[in-house]
Amino acid sequence: MATLLYRLGLGAARRPLLVILAWVLALALAVGGFLAFGGTLSSTVTIPGTPTAQVTDRLKEEFPEASRGRGQVVFTTEDGSPLTDAQREQITALLDDVAEQPAVEGVVNPFEAQAQQDDARTRLDEGRTELADGEQRLADGRQEIEDGRAELERRTAEADAAEQRLAEAAAQLEEGQAKLDAARADLEERGLDALPAEALAPLREAEQQVAEGQEQLDAGRAELEEQAERLEAGQAKLDAQRQELEAAQAELDARWAELEAGQAELDAQAEQLAAGRAELEQARDAALAEAEAAGIPAEQVTEQFADQEAQLAAAEAQLAAGQDQADAARAQLEAAQAEADAGAEQLAAAQAEADDGAARLAAGRQQLQESEAELEAGREQVAAGRQQALDAAEAELDAQQQKIDEGRAEYERGVAELEDGRAQLAAGAERLDQAEADLADGRAELEDGRVEAERGERTLALAEDFRTVSEDGSTAVGIVTFTTPTLDVTAEDKEAVTGALTGADIDGVAVHPSQELNATVPSLLGPGEVVGLVVAAIVLVVMLGTLVGAGLPLVNALVGVGVGAAGALAFSSAVEMISVTPVLGVMLGLAVGIDYALFIVNRHRHELRRGTDLHESIALATGTSGNAVVFAGVTVVIALAALNVTGIGFLGLMGTVGAVCVAVAVLVSITLTPALLALAGPRVLSRRERARLADTSPALGEGAHAVRRAHRRATLSTPTALATALASVALLVLVAVPFWSMRLGLPDGGSEPEGSDSQLAYTLTAEKFGEGYNGPLVVTVDLPAGLDEGRATDTQLDVGEQLAALDHAHAVVPAGFNEDRTVAMYQVLPEEGPNAVSTEELVRELRALDPAGDASNLGVAGATSGFIDVSDTLADALPLYLGVVVGLSLLIMILVFRSILVPLIATGGFMLSVFAAMGGVVAIYQWGWLDALFGVHNPGPVPSFLPTIMVGVLFGLAMDYQLFIASGMREAYAHGLPARQAVLSGLRSGRAVVMAAAIIMISVFGGFIFAEDAMIRPMGFGLAFGVLLDAFLVRLLLMPALMHLLGDAAWWLPRWLDRIMPDVDVEGAQLERAHAPAHPSGPAPDGGAHRA
Repeated sequence: MATLLYRLGLGAARRPLLVILAWVLALALAVGGFLAFGGTLSSTVTIPGTPTAQVTDRLKEEFPEASRGRGQVVFTTEDGSPLTDAQREQITALLDDVAEQPAVEGVVNPFEAQAQQDDARTRLDEGRTELADGEQRLADGRQEIEDGRAELERRTAEADAAEQRLAEAAAQLEEGQAKLDAARADLEERGLDALPAEALAPLREAEQQVAEGQEQLDAGRAELEEQAERLEAGQAKLDAQRQELEAAQAELDARWAELEAGQAELDAQAEQLAAGRAELEQARDAALAEAEAAGIPAEQVTEQFADQEAQLAAAEAQLAAGQDQADAARAQLEAAQAEADAGAEQLAAAQAEADDGAARLAAGRQQLQESEAELEAGREQVAAGRQQALDAAEAELDAQQQKIDEGRAEYERGVAELEDGRAQLAAGAERLDQAEADLADGRAELEDGRVEAERGERTLALAEDFRTVSEDGSTAVGIVTFTTPTLDVTAEDKEAVTGALTGADIDGVAVHPSQELNATVPSLLGPGEVVGLVVAAIVLVVMLGTLVGAGLPLVNALVGVGVGAAGALAFSSAVEMISVTPVLGVMLGLAVGIDYALFIVNRHRHELRRGTDLHESIALATGTSGNAVVFAGVTVVIALAALNVTGIGFLGLMGTVGAVCVAVAVLVSITLTPALLALAGPRVLSRRERARLADTSPALGEGAHAVRRAHRRATLSTPTALATALASVALLVLVAVPFWSMRLGLPDGGSEPEGSDSQLAYTLTAEKFGEGYNGPLVVTVDLPAGLDEGRATDTQLDVGEQLAALDHAHAVVPAGFNEDRTVAMYQVLPEEGPNAVSTEELVRELRALDPAGDASNLGVAGATSGFIDVSDTLADALPLYLGVVVGLSLLIMILVFRSILVPLIATGGFMLSVFAAMGGVVAIYQWGWLDALFGVHNPGPVPSFLPTIMVGVLFGLAMDYQLFIASGMREAYAHGLPARQAVLSGLRSGRAVVMAAAIIMISVFGGFIFAEDAMIRPMGFGLAFGVLLDAFLVRLLLMPALMHLLGDAAWWLPRWLDRIMPDVDVEGAQLERAHAPAHPSGPAPDGGAHRA
């Protein structure tokens, strides 16, 4: 490897412009790829398959509206006074303007929402008053019915008594009539017998004739009466048939009207379906156009409209079935109408026959009247003879008959009155029965109203503490809902909304969009990062003493970061990438890019000071220090790429991007650095060094340097080494103490930069509405299939009250059901913010809860739920990754240092520095220590991915420093120095460059401590603090002290292992020996080839 790198460096030095051109083209391709194919970075950390992700995916299916992106905007008066009507109108107008934006689905007006909630309580009170009034009306109606039934019973008893009296009167009338008839018959019979026979002869003859005529007349009258009865019966039958026919015709007319109304409704539905299909096709075409513009496959868009297409097809099929039923009903009506028309014709014919019979009956009656008149004349003649004898007796009988007739008339009037009374009693009974039924219906309606009132009371009780306008009226919270899901909302859409909101001029009102609306991709390089680069440049200038030499590592680092970061961002449209990912790549690319170039430049400067030829010096620096750089870089790349073993997508991607940036930095250092060194020539040395090199023999200079080294103290004292080791371990353990109280999470709006809209919105919402409003939880439960709306609502309320009874639940708002009422959704507001311990406990209690009643399968989603899932997943993955990293470090260092104890010391020191660095992160960002210095205004949990990232990054960097320190010790020991002297020799030879590299690394990482993004700030601090501890405390103090205490035992290695292990020439010693004639005689440079 060293020889290959030697040749590579020599080739780059001889053809510098070609190498520079290649890297310029690579940079142009990377930037061009980013500009052409770069996508939108996400500010949300999600892990597929977690409980929150599963609930979120289900919400997209069952509640599509709930999956759309949304964010809050806080309106508050600048002086804390209540919002005036004019201000409310201006806010409403502003929200209406925002709702008109293409990316916005709609807005929630806080004043309308609060008014609806307040009105709900008023309506509930009014409903309870109406229920009380209805109860009183029902009681009054019951009393009226009971009084009516008592009156009905009294009148029925009176009717029964009257009927009894009429029956007795009828018996008396019949008895009187019988007696009168007998007396009249006897009078007639005995009166005629009393007359002389000769006097009766003409009278008898006349009577005989009259009797015969009467018999004929009676026979004719009987026949006419019989005909009249038959005619009346026929007419009655015809009338009944006519009524039936008219009723049937009326029913047909009603069915025709109903059919026409149904046909009109079908026609209206057909028009609506046609309009719906046109609207669906228009929306699908627009979505396809947008998808094509955004590069989204058309299949994804078509799948989004599949459900709506199926619904339209089902509706059209249902409409067609309804039209078929209407046509069948029309055919049946036409057949029935034909039958009715035929019946009408038959009825008209029968009526004509009845009318003809009536005419004949009238003629017969006329003839009968004429015969009766003739008979009457004869009767009068007979009567004239009999009348004289019978007048007295007849007059008496007539008087008696008149009395009987009057009694019968009075009886008939009584019967009629009794029948009218009976009819009135029956009608009264019917009215009472109807009133009873109406009373039962009213009672049922009252019970339904009472149930609805109880549901409303329970609903209001659950959401009583939920508000959209603060109690003092000074603050209101509106909601903006986008047309796309949260992860698909572009930064441009958010900026358009926030621009409209913050650009509004509402007198006396401040407008603060929340974190969800302000969440944009952080800048890769901000003021803090630039300051870090300036500090690194100062360190380079101080160390190298020349601006040209100091500028070369910076140029290399910037080129490497440009290629690596831009190249990674070019894939952001194909791979979902969170905003922190490229920032990590920039951090590592800058840090290792400067360090790796510095190692090669420093070795090249040393070779030049020894008088080596320019190109030979560059080649040797690349083959020796470059070899160490490649080995160190590969170690970092492997550590970062190993993040993929966690199985967590975004974390593996962060590691991959970081590994790519480090790999690019290595390639830049071994190719571009030699080319730039060739162009710089001897200017990498200061003027003083160039002058001294021209005036003094290189060998003399190196000899003087060796004399100075010889007068230094040869070894550490054992007490000093022991004290140093104990003090270092104690300090690291002390700093690591806060680590054991680490809480993992993700930053919320309160962690945003102080004074930003996101931070102010979060703070105002917490102050005016409660901290839980900043972290609402979405809870779903499954309901049994087939529940009606009432039962589903009762079950939802039962579960809601169960949720509200949990500790730390501030309010529970039932948010509705899915289409078939098999899933109920709630919004649960915790008592504290999304990162509070109580909120985390609430989420865990919710997930452990057994839902009330028939509900089942309770799920939780929301910010805190997502934080917990991400943190738990990462915490579970950390031991595996830590084990892989520790195992990897042991294997690599055993291979490099050919020792068992040195890798154990290095790994133990790495573990101590990592835990101590995490302890520092906890103390500052979770506990709030030194908050003013580091700008931590809202301490909270440590970003959940940070421990894993710190382990991977710090492991790679720790291996770098271990390599550059311990390899010098190994080389000195291998060249015959005693173990303890070799420790001090290696430390002195490598500490300068390690300290400079560490300071540069700390400067670069420290520049990110004051970044805008709340996830980047602790990451910058953790890495900077970890490098500080590992480089200065572990590698420069603890490790040499322990090596001194171990002495020769530090380099112990079993013989069998020594025989099978390959000889890894990390220092490039073989290359140095191969090119020894090219150097003046003298000692090895600074004790090691790679450390110059």
